[in-house]
Amino acid sequence: MAGGAVNPGAPETPSSGRSIYEGREPADRLFRGRERSGASASGTATPRRRTGRPWAIIFLAIVAVYGLAATAFIVIRTPALAGFVMRGLGRPSSGAKGEPSAPPAMSATSPADPAPTSSVVVVQLRAEAQACRNTILEADRMVARGLARDALARLERRAGEGKDSLDLQLAMARIRFDLGDTKAARDAYASVIRTAPSTVEARIGLAAALLKLGDAEGSLQAAQWALDDGGAGVDGVRIATHAAVGVGQYTVAAGHARVWLQQDPESVEAQDLLGLCHLRLGEYGKASFLLGELIRQGRGTEASYLNLVLAFGQQKQFNDVADLLLRAVQRLDRRSVVAWFGRPDFTVLRENPVVTAVAFQIVEGASPNLALKLPDVSSEIPMERGIGMSPAAIDLGMRRPSSQ
Repeated sequence: MAGGAVNPGAPETPSSGRSIYEGREPADRLFRGRERSGASASGTATPRRRTGRPWAIIFLAIVAVYGLAATAFIVIRTPALAGFVMRGLGRPSSGAKGEPSAPPAMSATSPADPAPTSSVVVVQLRAEAQACRNTILEADRMVARGLARDALARLERRAGEGKDSLDLQLAMARIRFDLGDTKAARDAYASVIRTAPSTVEARIGLAAALLKLGDAEGSLQAAQWALDDGGAGVDGVRIATHAAVGVGQYTVAAGHARVWLQQDPESVEAQDLLGLCHLRLGEYGKASFLLGELIRQGRGTEASYLNLVLAFGQQKQFNDVADLLLRAVQRLDRRSVVAWFGRPDFTVLRENPVVTAVAFQIVEGASPNLALKLPDVSSEIPMERGIGMSPAAIDLGMRRPSSQ
């Protein structure tokens, strides 16, 4: 080659004084370009591998939040720890600036006097309830010894000390009722019902007080209210039976008396009232059987004898009436039997010669016995008369047979 001409097709050599990379792209750019070209050539982008650092940060944040929440829960549930933390933080007192802070006042949440736990509260409540129960039991023992007024004063004193309770109010109402202060007992039971309407004992007590005050209708409603919710027991049906008899609802009274006998089959009072209901409802045979059985067992009361006499009279069994009167004067007080003849419902019996002859022997104070010979006289009542259990009249209205 002439004149040192350079061959355009020959490669450059280092001796030419120029860098071999002169005029070319940097290596990293070349690599990226190669990737792009490869991706475009293949038609599928190759994803770049991502680092795991964001997931690690999220996990650490969750652990930190959980730890803070657990610490806050422990501090809140532990008052002593909360006080310790507050003292560690060195919270300044509310005293004037420059003055020494006053010692913290003792409170229910201070470490020296922590708030009582649930178990401590339950123990305290149980102890108070036991103390109240012991006071009521002691008052009942005092009532049994005839110290009812002293017992009432003791209960009132405890209530005045701020230790009043529902049981204490019921106990005071019971004692007032036993002392004859029926109106105060009625008001006390009504007050308990206003406070705790579901208290069955208060309803029964109110029914008893109203019955004693002569309000049979109100007594029946209160007793029925107690029976509706159950748990009234014998006391509830007893008062309900008496109240139903008082208002003349003998069918209702008989139903209550039967329930009473289911709970207490040996109750003479319940059998007497059931016999009275049979008598008032015109079921004379049932009344005669029930009351006659009581008398045959030797358990008959004055009501048993009286109602059986009336049942025999309605069935025109005058000889049985005379015989029963002789039995009654032996078993009961003679003055009580004499008083029967002044009753309006004895009018028909007083007109019978057999009954009248026995009655005069009883009134004159003769010593009656079952062997006493009765006059052989019988007569029929012209018509049945209503039975009204009204108080006895002063005038017995009897005439001697010889004066007729």
